[in-house]
Amino acid sequence: MNILAVDTSGPVCSAAVLSGGKLASFALMQNGNTHSVNMMPMIDYVLDGACMGVGDVDYFACVTGPGSFTGVRIGVTAVKALSQATGKPCIEVNALEALAHRDFQGVVCPILDARRNQVYCAAFKCGKRLEPDAAIALDEYLENIKKYDPPYLFVGDGVPAYTKVISEALGDKAIFADAAGYVISAAAAAVLAEKMTDKAVSHFDLESYYLRVSSAQREYEERQAKLGNKQ
Repeated sequence: MNILAVDTSGPVCSAAVLSGGKLASFALMQNGNTHSVNMMPMIDYVLDGACMGVGDVDYFACVTGPGSFTGVRIGVTAVKALSQATGKPCIEVNALEALAHRDFQGVVCPILDARRNQVYCAAFKCGKRLEPDAAIALDEYLENIKKYDPPYLFVGDGVPAYTKVISEALGDKAIFADAAGYVISAAAAAVLAEKMTDKAVSHFDLESYYLRVSSAQREYEERQAKLGNKQ
């Protein structure tokens, strides 16, 4: 089985090919170009690296969020197009689950900077989910995870932004991933996707996954509310 996985949900763009349960090719890039510029050449690169063409892919996997609204849409659109062109199914991969996919015996705490003083977050232990996905204030999240036995491993792009706050709240119970643990890996997404082929969908049903409305939608609703108050 051959799986092509992509991630454009955060600041780093990545793609990977998993073939026969083994990572055949992987690429990750953050070069200042937009994901829309990097994505398709990167897909060509990892397919070439795996000595495959797009027709050899059995499943197309995509990290569908939560994450950057624009970024997520780029990956989803690319995978939809490839799926439609080849007639092969898609697999949706959760960004927080991909971040948490690592060998750690304690509580894995993926946090993504959601801005507006919030994080996209969840919690896992030994691959099992402890906390649902949420977009909440970091303080609330830290209170939620205190009911689980430490240590707590924090991963994701929220780590560099909130290391000091987390350390003050949890002390030596908190462990922080290095820079390699800040980013979501399409390789991890491919491994997860291999376990979810029974949940594959057509390109019609592949959808972005958002935990809250976009800033554009929020600003529109705020403007409409102000107009209503003036009437």
